[in-house]
Amino acid sequence: MNELLRVYGEMFQIIAPLALWGLSLACLFAVTIPWALCKDTIQESQVAGHIEDGLKKCIFVGPLPNISNTNSAPWLVLWTLAGMWHNFLPVLVVHTLLDKELVWETKQLWVYLTSGVGMVLLTVLLPTLMDKDLSSFAFILPLVGLASSTAGYSGINVAKLCNGDKTMIPAWAGSWGLALGASHIFPLLVRRVVTVGASKLELFVLLFVVHPFVWNSLLCYYRHNARCIGAARGLYHSVSFLYLYLMKALYGWFLLFQLGSSLGSTKAIVGILVAKRLVGRVGSRSKDTWLLKLLYHRRTTEAILARQEENHLVLADTVASMIAEHTGILVSGAIISVANMHDVSGASPSHVDLWTTCILAHLVTILEGYLTLSIDSAVHQMDVSSLWRRDYTAKLVKVMLLVVAFTGMDVIFRVFGLMCSRSTEENDTILEFCPTASLF
Repeated sequence: MNELLRVYGEMFQIIAPLALWGLSLACLFAVTIPWALCKDTIQESQVAGHIEDGLKKCIFVGPLPNISNTNSAPWLVLWTLAGMWHNFLPVLVVHTLLDKELVWETKQLWVYLTSGVGMVLLTVLLPTLMDKDLSSFAFILPLVGLASSTAGYSGINVAKLCNGDKTMIPAWAGSWGLALGASHIFPLLVRRVVTVGASKLELFVLLFVVHPFVWNSLLCYYRHNARCIGAARGLYHSVSFLYLYLMKALYGWFLLFQLGSSLGSTKAIVGILVAKRLVGRVGSRSKDTWLLKLLYHRRTTEAILARQEENHLVLADTVASMIAEHTGILVSGAIISVANMHDVSGASPSHVDLWTTCILAHLVTILEGYLTLSIDSAVHQMDVSSLWRRDYTAKLVKVMLLVVAFTGMDVIFRVFGLMCSRSTEENDTILEFCPTASLF
C-alpha cells in the first residue's frame, strides 16, 4: 500500500503541473475572448439584432475574413497555428514512441513545411473564396485530408515499430483523421442540440450516449493500434492517448457542469459515473476486452491480455485519463466562471456552487485514480511499481505541455463558438446558449 501511494504521488508530479497549465490558459482565453478579441463583433451583432452570430462570426472568422481587419487577423493566426499543430501532433507522438530527439531529415522537413504552407493557405484563402466560415465542411474536409496525409507519412516509422507491417500506415493515418474529424464535427452537433429549447431527453442522450460513444470508440481504435507497437519506451503511449482523453474530458465536464442541473444533481451524476467506471474496472483490467473477444478466439484474447506489454498499455491509459480528467475539471470550471457563461436554463453561474462541484469532482477523481491502481494491483495482479519509472516524468511533462496547450486551445475556441452573446447596459458581456430550435 505504501508503494502504491508513492507511485500515485509521483504520478501527480505530472498531473498537477499539466492541470494548472490548462487552468492558466483557460483563464487567459476566458478573459480575452469576450472582452477583448470579440468585444467589437459582439456589439455589432447585437446592434444588428443577430446575437447568435456574435461569437461564432468572430471566432470562426467569417464569412469573408480579411487579414488586414483587426478583428479577423488574430483569429486567422490562431487557427493557422491550431491547424499546423494537428499536422505536427502525430509526428511528435511518433518521435516520443521512438524515444528520440526531434531531428528532421530533409525529406521529412519538406513534407511538413509543405503541409504547413498548405494549412496557411487553407485557413486564410479558402473561407474567403468560398464565402464560408472556418466551422464549415468546406474547411473541415480539406483540413482532415491534409492532416491525415501528413500523419500517414509519419506512419512509416510506426510500421517499423510494428515489424514492418505496412498496414499500420493507413491505420495510423486513419486514426488521426477520424480524431480530427470528430474534434470538428462534435461541437457542431453540440451547438445544434444544446439550445434553450432543448428537452431533457435530448440533453441526456447527448451527454450519456453520444459523447461517450464518440470518444470511447476512437480511444478503443487508438489502443488497438498501440497493441501492435507494444510497450514502446516507458509509458510514452500516454502521449497519444492524452489528445483524445483531453477532448473527451474537456467537452464532457463542460457539458456536465452546464447541463447537470437540468438533469438532476451534478454532484450525484459525478459520483454515479465514477462508481460505474470502477465497477467496470473490477470486472476487466482492459477497457477493450469486448473488442478482443470479438476479433480473436478466447484463448488468444487471454494471451494478449496476459502480456507485459498490455500492463504498460493499461498504465499508460490510466495516466493519460487522470491527467485529462483533472485538466478538464479545472478548464471547464474556469471558462464557465470567468466568462460568466449561463447554463442551458438561462441561469447565471453560481460561482460558489460551481467551484464546490469542481473541488468535489477533483476529490472523487483522485480517489478513483487510487482505487483503479489498487484494483489493478490486487485483482488483476499488475505490479504497478515495477511498471512506473520516475525518470520518464520529465520528458512526459515536456511533451504533454504542448498537447495540453494546443488541444485545450482548440476546444476552448470551439466551446466559446457554441455560445450566443449579448452586452448589458453596464457594458458587460453575457454568454448563453442560443435561443434556436434544437436539432430534434
